[in-house]
Amino acid sequence: MSKQKLKRAYKSKDVDMLAACETIIAHALEQKDILQSKRSTWTDTFFTDLQTRIQNCYTEHLGIDSAKELRAATQKVSSVQAQALKDLAEFKIQIQEDFKKDK
Repeated sequence: MSKQKLKRAYKSKDVDMLAACETIIAHALEQKDILQSKRSTWTDTFFTDLQTRIQNCYTEHLGIDSAKELRAATQKVSSVQAQALKDLAEFKIQIQEDFKKDK
């Protein structure tokens, strides 16, 4: 069974449309009290589910792994942190030795 090509109701790229939707839902979450007073079906769950669906579209339909950069950055920070802790321990020892007579 072949996939049907979807007709888009917009002329921009899918990623641009998702980014716009993500921005809109972020602002909607900030103003949810006002929005919920106008429409009772717009519950907290409605907004968070919509936000989750938008974020899932990046990975499921566009193949964009937004957490990939976060994982890489975390690994880099962890490796830098390990060396920094060693350097700080050495620095502490040097300070203690250099100033042990003058506390």
